[in-house]
Amino acid sequence: MQVFIDGRLLYKSGIGRYIRNIVRETMVLKDDLDYLIAGDIEQINYYRREEIPDRYRKAIKAIPYNQEIYSWGEQLSGSYLARRKASQDIVFFPHYNAPYCLPANSAVTIHDLIHFKLAHDFNRPQVLLARQVLKNAVKKAGRIITVSQSTRQDLMEMFPAIDEEKISVIYHGVSDRFRAAEVSEIEKYKKKRGLHRYLLFIGNRKPHKNLGRLVEAYAGLTKEIPDLQLVIGGEKFTAGDEVDLLKKKYQLDNLLEFTDMPDDELSLVYSGAEALVLPSLYEGFGLPVLEAMQCCTPVILSRCSSLPEVAGDAGVYFDPYDIEAIQGQIYKVLKDQTFRDSLVKQGLEQVGKFTWDRAAAETLQVFKEISAAAGRSK
Repeated sequence: MQVFIDGRLLYKSGIGRYIRNIVRETMVLKDDLDYLIAGDIEQINYYRREEIPDRYRKAIKAIPYNQEIYSWGEQLSGSYLARRKASQDIVFFPHYNAPYCLPANSAVTIHDLIHFKLAHDFNRPQVLLARQVLKNAVKKAGRIITVSQSTRQDLMEMFPAIDEEKISVIYHGVSDRFRAAEVSEIEKYKKKRGLHRYLLFIGNRKPHKNLGRLVEAYAGLTKEIPDLQLVIGGEKFTAGDEVDLLKKKYQLDNLLEFTDMPDDELSLVYSGAEALVLPSLYEGFGLPVLEAMQCCTPVILSRCSSLPEVAGDAGVYFDPYDIEAIQGQIYKVLKDQTFRDSLVKQGLEQVGKFTWDRAAAETLQVFKEISAAAGRSK
């Protein structure tokens, strides 16, 4: 089976992890799978060299494709590529930034609908353009993959006429490289980073992450627990954002910003944390939830969108608009060791439900159904 895949976001946050894991694990499950990845040639070569087992590397080919998402170039060059590569068994866009000319033997993954659920965080032209791109993908793609039931429901509310049978919900997995670090490793890491007892947030600093309310809650907690640190790890988009302003307002010297968080450091920073706190107003899935649980770290999070679906009974929930509720749930986890221990145990049970093996097998099944419908059964 030959698969063309848009790999422009190969090393871009959560979508990048999704692409890298799905490509690798589907190849492990199906020996005759060949991928043609369109994107940055250097990134693709690095991925093939560093993350793909030797026996599968020759089955990955690369072609250049560097157009910005939501650009005219994306639509023109993407349409040209999609038409040119329609002879492949599958044309796979692992996000909904698919071109106008989308063949019937295509699959599109929709991770979230944040442009529409929180439209006030984007300018109107962005929202209108995103809607047209999404509408085209939903109409023309042979199959649609969503990463949660929540996203599936959001999609059906936006497009009530969509054929439900066209949508498959395939959950993300969590990589085996996330593990609870040894005590000696954690202590060494904390010393290196200047850490002691800390709460953790992992993710970018876009408005829907709701970091302002998290910082407000943390500021209140420091009155009771003065030495408590808050680590905010992830990409920062603007200087002087809400986190910076509140840090200055409350003089929060123990609020640490790790914008240089490499992937090989994540297990350590998760393992050393008192808890992961995820105050998002919206998530399409929420990979950090599973990553933290696999590192034996309790998770405190918003009761909204996909997050209860992912964390299940292993999460401690709050109303993300209620600063006192956020503060109260964090305090409860910090002060009750028995409760913490039960959360760790439940978290390990919950995370076992989400594997990349399973995601790959279900994705391959979608590919096979697309091929069969197009008369290319393999």
